[in-house]
Amino acid sequence: MKKYFRSLSLVSCWIMAIVFTWTVFNIGNFKEWRSPISYDVTNYYCYLPAIFVEGDLTLKFYDAHPEWFVNKYAPNKAPNGSNVIKMTMGLSFYYAPFFFIAHGYALLFDNPDGYSTPYRLMLLLGTVFFSVLGLLYLRKLLLLYFAESAATLVLLSLGIGTNLFYYTVHEPMSHAYLFFTFVIIMYYTVQWHRLPSLKDAARIGFFSGLAILIRPTDGIILLIPLLYSVTSIVTLQTKLALLITHWKHVMLLGIVLCIPISFQLIYWKMVTGQWIFFSYVGEGFLWNDPEIWNGLFSYRKGWFLYTPIISFAFLGFFFLYRYCRDFFVPILLFTIINIYVVLSWWSWWYGGSFGLRSFIESYALLALPMGACYQWLLKSRWSTLLLVAVIILLSTINQIQTFQYRHYYIHWDSQSKAAYWYVFLKMNLTEEEKTTLGKLQEQPPWQRYEKLQQKLGELSNQHLVQ
Repeated sequence: MKKYFRSLSLVSCWIMAIVFTWTVFNIGNFKEWRSPISYDVTNYYCYLPAIFVEGDLTLKFYDAHPEWFVNKYAPNKAPNGSNVIKMTMGLSFYYAPFFFIAHGYALLFDNPDGYSTPYRLMLLLGTVFFSVLGLLYLRKLLLLYFAESAATLVLLSLGIGTNLFYYTVHEPMSHAYLFFTFVIIMYYTVQWHRLPSLKDAARIGFFSGLAILIRPTDGIILLIPLLYSVTSIVTLQTKLALLITHWKHVMLLGIVLCIPISFQLIYWKMVTGQWIFFSYVGEGFLWNDPEIWNGLFSYRKGWFLYTPIISFAFLGFFFLYRYCRDFFVPILLFTIINIYVVLSWWSWWYGGSFGLRSFIESYALLALPMGACYQWLLKSRWSTLLLVAVIILLSTINQIQTFQYRHYYIHWDSQSKAAYWYVFLKMNLTEEEKTTLGKLQEQPPWQRYEKLQQKLGELSNQHLVQ
């Protein structure tokens, strides 16, 4: 056993695995009907019970008895009248191994409907598994550039000090899985550039395809393998020459990338009659009106307010080129583009969520500038003590706010400045205080949705005219 505990960073990963697992059982969400398979998770997950329980991916059974399937399926209607699942099927690939474990158990001892307690528990444990695996691979990546101490602090900061913790132990949405996916892409990007191999090219392609399948806008992760090691015009020319030399690797990457995506295209063709179908009916992006300031700093969902420890990552861009120059350009470009894309969505607050959950997967990339910042601060004893104290403080705030969100002291979409400071660091509210808190909360800016509908109407009219 000693070999597993030779380094502090590895020990920190195993400690977080224990903490995550203990929290899953301690919270006990898997015992409740509405959680964790609810809302968005329902649409990510329902491909599996539709195929392996109901035997019908077209969801025709839903129309026959919709009252039987309330809270299990929430399909949209395609133009041809068919039921179409809103979310793409990428997460179902990750859910599948744990679904099959639960299904085997349920066939023998429980209700094999795809939604009973074994399924809910295994879905959460699966999220813990991939989150921890992501941290373990991130450790390997960090140690290529930073000292053991810096790597350890980064891992603890992300695992305990951000909303990755909440979306690992409470809601098995896409974010922990995409965090793992992004880490894998980054790690094998480095491996391929150090010693190009078809195997690593295929790995980059497959996991990039999965990332796109889970969330199509996350295709910008391809900036990592494309721009890795590019820091100037000369290095860009060198990179192009490398890709041309290994053109077979590039082709294999592209082919393997298309494999997971093809399953979604086949599903859309089968159900809607179209190879490409926009299943988010009535939703979309307001590209000319991104909510950058609100997304980063507002009391409703501000990224820096609800995940303050991420500030170290942004400070770390000043040191990233020194410690990790090959990643400087792709991570910086990814971060800028990702902020713009995420906060251009009509619901920039992303519905009911703890903080800006759509940035969680980017922690895989921001771990490197965070590591650069920590490495620089760990130069002296006093700065080290100050850094550790601040990390403990910010991680504690994150855990308190996680508790507050779970107990509705922080509202899922209606938090205001007054409401935020009214409950700041409070762990217990009286009924009277809860009533006061409710009066301080503010509804989201639904005019964003009205603006989107107006835009969609204008585009529809232009299409009819043409």
